[in-house]
Amino acid sequence: MIKNLEIFNFRCFEEISILGFNKVNLIGGKNNSGKTALLETLYLGNSPSGRTVRALLRLRNESLNFIRKLPDRAWNNFYFNQNKGELARIILINEKGTTELQFLCNNSVKKFSEVIKDKLDDGVDVRSILRLVDKEKGLLSSLIAHRHGIVIKETSLVEKANFIPTSLKLTDSNLAEEYDKAELNGRADYVLRAIRNLDESIIQIKSFSIGEPNLYLKRENQEFLPISLFGEAINKVTQFILTLVNNPHNILLIDELENGIHYTNQRNLWRMLFKLAVEFEVQIFATTHSLEMIQAFRDVWSEEGHQDMGAYIELARHIETGRIIGINHPLELLNYELQHGGKEIRGE
Repeated sequence: MIKNLEIFNFRCFEEISILGFNKVNLIGGKNNSGKTALLETLYLGNSPSGRTVRALLRLRNESLNFIRKLPDRAWNNFYFNQNKGELARIILINEKGTTELQFLCNNSVKKFSEVIKDKLDDGVDVRSILRLVDKEKGLLSSLIAHRHGIVIKETSLVEKANFIPTSLKLTDSNLAEEYDKAELNGRADYVLRAIRNLDESIIQIKSFSIGEPNLYLKRENQEFLPISLFGEAINKVTQFILTLVNNPHNILLIDELENGIHYTNQRNLWRMLFKLAVEFEVQIFATTHSLEMIQAFRDVWSEEGHQDMGAYIELARHIETGRIIGINHPLELLNYELQHGGKEIRGE
């Protein structure tokens, strides 16, 4: 379990240390304070691979056509202020020790082109290379940008995190496949319980392959209907509960958890997340803009058995330096701040 995190020259973080993560973590702060970037950092830090980098490019809507036109600028946005001259680092600290991931750009392009020439077409002009390096284990992955796109050379594939962004959801067929996987392993009941937290009238969930695989839900005395007809909240909760139960001993990252979820359902949702985090040994990180979601998190964190499991981290900009900082709010302090309006804990 990650306890502390340090970031240098990566994304919007010039230099930041965040201390005191726990089993279930909620991240708050103003717009543009780095909440999504923090999840991306945890995603890449725990799954340091070319595939993860490419996924982040897609999530950031960084066009492959742009990379083809300007491959020498392919990796600029991974560096604070696009400063590739400074080493970018992500340092994760847990009970077992410290892992440091380094980002090296444009190192020995000519020499490295010879190493991977069998993976490239004749005449390809390698313009920019991003190398992911574990300080202890050495090179993990290399991403080579050229005029035809990106080539990935993996030396080690590590995937210990799952990221659910606001902008991307599983296709109907992928959602059905994940449900089938959960059912095969005897974990499908967790999904129905989570859905019933949002809508008690739903009594059954099934996967059907009619045309293409899809999930169907059934209300009492009604016919089965595709899950897509039941609204954003049910679709989103189904996705992250399936991701959690199908990936034990892992890390789950959820951006803007509150989207579509009515405030009256938020406490039951947190109770399920706290329970599943323990049962499946998953560490959870979620972001929010919602004061009601923070209050619901506080209420469940305060309940018996949960007091040693939660952490609330506020991201804000230092009044003098302008740097993003991470402020850990202990439960007693969070209680006090919420009782006095709650504006400070959202960076207002």
